[in-house]
Amino acid sequence: MGQPSEDFKNLLQRLGEGDATAAEELVGRFGPHIVRSIRRRFRHRKLRILYSTEDCMQSVWGSVFCNMDKLAQMESPEHLMHYLAKVACNKIVDQDRHLRAQRNDVDRECALPGSQTADRFGLESPGPTPSAQVAAKDEWEHKTKGLSSEKRTILELRAMGHTSEEIAEQTKYSGRGIRRILDQLGGLFTR
Repeated sequence: MGQPSEDFKNLLQRLGEGDATAAEELVGRFGPHIVRSIRRRFRHRKLRILYSTEDCMQSVWGSVFCNMDKLAQMESPEHLMHYLAKVACNKIVDQDRHLRAQRNDVDRECALPGSQTADRFGLESPGPTPSAQVAAKDEWEHKTKGLSSEKRTILELRAMGHTSEEIAEQTKYSGRGIRRILDQLGGLFTR
């Protein structure tokens, strides 16, 4: 029984002297205990998503290594494990309070468009996205750059949904001429 206690005291002494290998050994030896403590206390699903076990564990080790005086007072590995579990519990409670504050309330969040939740509740917009609209406008400008203003007008009216006869009434062409022009220009917009 005296051997593990001496080994533990030696580890804490090396840690107090700034030995990096002692810090790695401490993390390797007591890290799994922190992970179990964290996972045992995560009850809210959204909290687990927004604040991962690794985030919490890093926060615990950050607090522990910033408070070396408290670490030097540990009497046994069990005492250290109890201390680490308490720090982890406090970190989770603090993060839960932070995420449940009205400005950060995790229950007020909604899913991104394209996710299963968004599709289930119909949150996605039926129209094209703003970036798709800009891309379409750029493509239109590029493809109609060399056309005369009359042909551009014919294409614009057709894009608005006008029939050949309606376009013919607004331009100097006949309905048959409009159809012929649209047939000629139709190859511009096929990919």
